[in-house]
Amino acid sequence: MGKYGFLTEKQFEVLKLRLQGLTQAEVASRLGMSRSAVAIAEKRAFRKIKLSEDTLRVYREL
Repeated sequence: MGKYGFLTEKQFEVLKLRLQGLTQAEVASRLGMSRSAVAIAEKRAFRKIKLSEDTLRVYREL
């Protein structure tokens, strides 16, 4: 696990900017990515976060 947990640095940056209210197009422009690459990074990041939450829930139920 790295500096951003299970997220890549790019996924972390995308989520950080999206949570600041930027659109996917604005994030893409700022990070030098396509809008579709931002959408994919965002989707994968949320998938990883959900998986982590599910893992913690199962662990707590043990």
